[in-house]
Amino acid sequence: MILGKEGNKFLSFSLIFFGIVAIAIYYWIMKTTGRRVYKKLKSYREIIKMDIDEETILMDISGTTYEMPWQDIKKAVITPSIVLLYPSERMFYIFPQGNFKEGEFEAFQEIVRQKVPAIH
Repeated sequence: MILGKEGNKFLSFSLIFFGIVAIAIYYWIMKTTGRRVYKKLKSYREIIKMDIDEETILMDISGTTYEMPWQDIKKAVITPSIVLLYPSERMFYIFPQGNFKEGEFEAFQEIVRQKVPAIH
């Protein structure tokens, strides 16, 4: 395949196999980044007090207030237990279901679907 008819078929098939495995691992890593990071941050799971309106999300974490305008959010990932909001390609905010009261997490997911242009 790679070396032609006189080439080493074991080498050719090995390269193809390892290429497919590398691609599969890459896509698995990219798809599960948020969940894996959340599991590693066990010591930094403080309750976030949020005020969500039509323009911004105000987050109060340990007495410090952060403002995140909806138009700054490029994309979102919504799972049954976590919402990730991406203001850039390499930075995201984690919103776990445990930080919401009963019924509020589903309402937050719906607001995210309305406000964020790209949902994954």
